[in-house]
Amino acid sequence: MRTLADNVKIYSLLEDIRKYLAGNIIVITAFRSSQLFDAVLSEKLKRYSKKIVGIDAANYEAQCRPEVLASCFRRTRQMVGSERELGVTFHVGEAFDALCSGLRAIDEAVRFMDLRRGDRLGHALALGIDVEAFQKAKRNMVSLSLQDHVDNLAWLYHIISHSGTDSDKRCLGYLHEEFHRNCSRLYDGIVLHAPHNGVVLGIPHISDYIDAWKLRGDDPKLYGNAAHLKIFTDNYNAFAFGKDHMLNRSDLEHRSAFENSKARLLYYYYLFSVKQYRNGEQLINLYLEQDYWQAVKAAQRLLREKVYELELAIETNPSSNRKISYVRHFMELPLLTFNRHHLHGIGRETENDLPVSINTDDCDIFQTDLANEYALVVAALQREGLDRQEIYDYIDYLRASSLLQAFPLP
Repeated sequence: MRTLADNVKIYSLLEDIRKYLAGNIIVITAFRSSQLFDAVLSEKLKRYSKKIVGIDAANYEAQCRPEVLASCFRRTRQMVGSERELGVTFHVGEAFDALCSGLRAIDEAVRFMDLRRGDRLGHALALGIDVEAFQKAKRNMVSLSLQDHVDNLAWLYHIISHSGTDSDKRCLGYLHEEFHRNCSRLYDGIVLHAPHNGVVLGIPHISDYIDAWKLRGDDPKLYGNAAHLKIFTDNYNAFAFGKDHMLNRSDLEHRSAFENSKARLLYYYYLFSVKQYRNGEQLINLYLEQDYWQAVKAAQRLLREKVYELELAIETNPSSNRKISYVRHFMELPLLTFNRHHLHGIGRETENDLPVSINTDDCDIFQTDLANEYALVVAALQREGLDRQEIYDYIDYLRASSLLQAFPLP
């Protein structure tokens, strides 16, 4: 993603490392493949570590959740960032079958990749589009896999029970009931058997399932041997020693989830059970009730608050976002939901303006450049009849803000 925020050259890992010229500042961008991204960690690239200012992953996200690259990102940050902070950006929440799937992907990127103050989210469309408008456009229908639906129900339950208001929590009973009903389908024909102690579980409780979800940022290789499911729960620190990038220890909730033996068993089955995979791949078409959409709306608000508190920035891409999403007008794009600083003419400024920048995404595919993207935003605001000075103040604010979001040079 080419952005005013970075005075850098961007290369794909598919290109020969010999093409890197002396003196270049590099943001390494990879397609969504952990094998490709592992090239960042090779001996050949270690000599370039002092020139790397950031890492990114882009391309089709539907079949590659953040968990796939999580340990690679953490390992790269540790390797390159041993002497200085390494910037991270991740394209997420852009393409999704269900709005909740996009929201959950954003939260997973934040949680599993150890995103920190100054890191950036690419697109994050799900975080800013109007839930009611999306619901109307979809006519309350959604098509997704059974695995994604169960994951979404558990994630909604978790974020709302953890951070929601009393009003938000009115939907928890509905979410719990829907989770149990769909979870029974996901585990149909599966005996959850722990080989180390002979324990057999029934339909998972939602709290155990949520703990298992929290482990998805871990490197699957740690769970590859069923006999190790009893892993040193009496000495978590001893087991975790030397595995900083393999275990998602930066997540404050990781230890309690890891010490839950039922959660480890569920994660093991999630990774290695062919039966669960086949059950989970079933495509389901759902007519979703109002309780569900209210839960999604609450989760979106809570996740925006989390992103704001963590001081993460969002790379918005007007042309790309309009062409990829269901949104038809530039005024409906998330940019103006995330940040309305100076724009008094379109309603009250949002309580918490998120750091944003305007970008081109892929300028060759979308036949655009940065000047054109800014011009499109200006034109949309002018059509709304906003004061010209307000518009110019807003654009200049975005320009200055994007420069502040630049990853620090080595």
